[in-house]
Amino acid sequence: MLTGDRAPAPAIGTPRGEDKQAGPGRKPVIDARRQEDDFYAGHDWCLDPFPTVARAQAQCRREIERLDRAPADWRSDEIAINVVLLACAIAHATEEFVRGSTLRLPRKLASRPGARLVRTGAEFLFGLGHRRQARRLLSWYQGLQEALDRFIGPALGLSPVVAPAERAAAAQALMRQMAAPLPPKLLATPIGIPSPFRRQDLTTHDVVALGRKLAASIADREQKLILVGLRTSGSYFVPILRAVLAKEGYAALTSVTIQPDKGPGAWERSSLEAAAAQGAVAVIIDDSPHTAGTIHLAVALCQRLGFSPDTMKVVAPTHPARRQWADALPAANVVTLLPEVWHKHRLLEADAVQARLADYFLADGFDQVRVVPSERVDAITDKARRTSLDPRTARLKCVYEVALRGADGLELRRLVLAKSVGWGWLGYHAFLSGRRLARFVPPIIGLRDGILFSEWVEPDDSVTSPPGRIERIDTAADYIAARVASLRLDHAGAGRRDELFRHQDGLKMLEEGLAKAYGPVRMLMRPRVRADLNVLRNPVPTLIDGRLVGRKWIAGRVGPGPSRLLKTDYEHHGMGKGELNLDDPAFDLAETILDLDLSQDEETRLLTRYSEQSGDAGIGDRLFAHKLLAGFWTMAAARKSIFSSALDQAGQRAQHDTFMKAWHFLAVEAARACGALCAASPLPRHAASRGPMVALDVDGVIDRRTFGFPCATAASIEALSLLKAQGMTIILDTARSLAEVQAYCAAYGLAGGVAEHGAVLWDAMEGREKVCIAETAHEQLERLRSRLRSIPGVFLDNRHQYSIKAFAYRESKAGLLASLRSAWGSGGDDVGHAPLPTLLMNALFQELKLDQLAYHHTSIDTAVVVKACDKGTGLLAMRDWLAASATGDQAAGGDSAHIETVAVGDSEPDIAMFRVATHSFAPAHIGCAREARLAGCRIAQAPTQRGFLEIAKEITRIYGKAGERGVNSSGVQSTLAARNAAAEQGWWLGLLRAADRSSASHMLRALRRPSALRALLR
Repeated sequence: MLTGDRAPAPAIGTPRGEDKQAGPGRKPVIDARRQEDDFYAGHDWCLDPFPTVARAQAQCRREIERLDRAPADWRSDEIAINVVLLACAIAHATEEFVRGSTLRLPRKLASRPGARLVRTGAEFLFGLGHRRQARRLLSWYQGLQEALDRFIGPALGLSPVVAPAERAAAAQALMRQMAAPLPPKLLATPIGIPSPFRRQDLTTHDVVALGRKLAASIADREQKLILVGLRTSGSYFVPILRAVLAKEGYAALTSVTIQPDKGPGAWERSSLEAAAAQGAVAVIIDDSPHTAGTIHLAVALCQRLGFSPDTMKVVAPTHPARRQWADALPAANVVTLLPEVWHKHRLLEADAVQARLADYFLADGFDQVRVVPSERVDAITDKARRTSLDPRTARLKCVYEVALRGADGLELRRLVLAKSVGWGWLGYHAFLSGRRLARFVPPIIGLRDGILFSEWVEPDDSVTSPPGRIERIDTAADYIAARVASLRLDHAGAGRRDELFRHQDGLKMLEEGLAKAYGPVRMLMRPRVRADLNVLRNPVPTLIDGRLVGRKWIAGRVGPGPSRLLKTDYEHHGMGKGELNLDDPAFDLAETILDLDLSQDEETRLLTRYSEQSGDAGIGDRLFAHKLLAGFWTMAAARKSIFSSALDQAGQRAQHDTFMKAWHFLAVEAARACGALCAASPLPRHAASRGPMVALDVDGVIDRRTFGFPCATAASIEALSLLKAQGMTIILDTARSLAEVQAYCAAYGLAGGVAEHGAVLWDAMEGREKVCIAETAHEQLERLRSRLRSIPGVFLDNRHQYSIKAFAYRESKAGLLASLRSAWGSGGDDVGHAPLPTLLMNALFQELKLDQLAYHHTSIDTAVVVKACDKGTGLLAMRDWLAASATGDQAAGGDSAHIETVAVGDSEPDIAMFRVATHSFAPAHIGCAREARLAGCRIAQAPTQRGFLEIAKEITRIYGKAGERGVNSSGVQSTLAARNAAAEQGWWLGLLRAADRSSASHMLRALRRPSALRALLR
């Protein structure tokens, strides 16, 4: 933002050329931007935070070689830090490799007696050959640790004076270790990324400070110490702490790293038991704890191995969002570093920022650079810090007002954002992506010490109207294509995909969601789902954005040009610890479609523009899977955010709206994908005049929450195809909203539907709706809707206009049973919703005198409906309405009584349409079978969608076209297979077929697949 009356200076972030004299008698002005551009340009590999061990080895050697050539300034310091971080990453991968796999057990179960014996037995069965290889690797690993010990002291400045020869010798010793041959499987393993140095604002300086505080707490330098690092972060902290303690005079130092959830391996256990027998103090080391559950698990483990409470220390920094993490531990046993003294907090003090910005702006020709205190920027900073709904992942950031004075004495003001983006090479991606996406993001000023400086761009108040949909769609397509062009990664390939999977939280979430098709054995079938998804090859691996849902675009002005859309928060959501870690731009496109709620025509425009600019012609084949993932990811983030203490009631409702938007997106996209597999047939213009009219409930008949959201199965697709092949008039009769009925009719090619318990009708053939409730009833609904919105913790589905769907959110359950369900995939279809209390609803009905309304509870919500309407009145009204349309006589509804109707439902509200239908059917799982039979309903032998298919065959037998009654479904199945092959979505139809099979069938299939056993290991 620019203020003042002088002409704007050249754009922030523009490289300037060579260093130059600031004036006669003054020392040269260093062009910091040119230095940074040259330095970071040689680190393209940093765009990928998960290089393999082989690549990390190679990069570590290159960085060591650069040390000799680097100037003795910030650049040599950065290179030394990179060498330390890369070497620690290789050490971490080696420690994991030596540990090997173990049986996957929930944390609460793993702590039970006997769990160790079970795990030991599993490791014996699965890891004999690996253990022999691991033992041979230990000697190399110990050499790496010794080389790191020599290098870290000079690299991190632990000694006030370091002789160049000492530093060179240490570097060469580490270089020799980096050149050693390693097992191919280890070389192909992606390295682990530490949260402290990627997203938690910590630096190696803070680890050094922790080491010195630890030394101050243990006065006896002869005391034996064993440093117990908790992986992943422990693998990075332990070598630094070991170097600090060695400088402090501790001679009897050993170390080991463990992953408490896996339990110690043989070598780790023997190291800990030997140290306990020698009276050593166990120093448990971790990054900033969240719940401290991992630390408590490590403390309990050390106690079991022989350490007493007074021979243990816990060393971990304190995150600003979790200051009470150590309350349950003895204060004397805890060594921590408060966030106020973290290195980056000091770097963001006004004096430090002013000195850093002077390096940038003096080279632009300004004579004076001042950071000006301002209440306004304090408010902006406070707002910027509150944009993150999870304080645990919030990055340190601050906005400054900077006064720049030129030689003419005139002053110009700019707003600058300073944001923590990582430490060492783990933050370079922010600078590189900002430079390469300069057209789409706020201008970059520079990156130093893990702090990215950029121009703070505020929304342009002079814009009279916000950007239109076409501009937003085109800008999003251009932005995603620009990332493909300028932020490409070079790790494509199936092997790379398989090795990376343990880090890919996005694909793991998609795998877990889709594996629900296999019911109670979904945990065992996840490798099958993963293998199926591997067919979705990505030809353009890219550092994706990963956060295109929400308010991440602003319309702002940069310099004298017109206002344009700019992407904020563009650099760190696609890759990193706890992020998606996907490299397919299809995800960014899917999120854009979700966020903008694009129509199919708008989606086509987005994809066409993207493909033309990126050359990614196969995007359509990969898009559907990423749409599913975008929905899953958005729902999970929104549901988690709803429980954030940082949100007020309005913020909670905004997150709820995001959740429901993603839920609806998933349901509609799944319906479209299933409809594309459904056998097509022309829809008669006035089909209702000939009958029969087949009215289908949706939930439990066509759909069920197989994947955590409503979706058809192969059986229901086949059933719909059979009915459509006979030319029958198919309508929906459902509690779903009008918007959902419209979407389903479009997806499956249906004639129309009755929505919201008979309150509104939709004629898909004519594109019109008809409201069936009285004005007084509608007014009562609005009164109740308004009252419910005022109650904290009560949420509504805003798609329902003529009824109300209300619910609360349930927090995740604790305890052993919930832990087992989470780990083994038997959590059912629970999406975290719960109906409202009956006492609350009764009180509201009395308070508001709602005599025309009624309510009932389902498993996940409370539905409020109009008494005068139900599915039966809706079915008759729909029959009459369509018949009148067919004859052109709106008064001829009475003549429609000859039209036969068939109703298919599965719950108590469907009884009303059973009573008025000519024939009615229900799948075997119906919960009110006796009442249904009394209403004349015939109940199938099979439940859910298999029952619907059985019913469809019976309807075809009764009403099929002459010569085609009793038609076999094999022809429809062949059509499904052909359509599926053409769409290249075999994995999708396979999941839909799996959803129709019994639990026993899934269990047998799982036991016959050796790959299923891999799901039991971690």
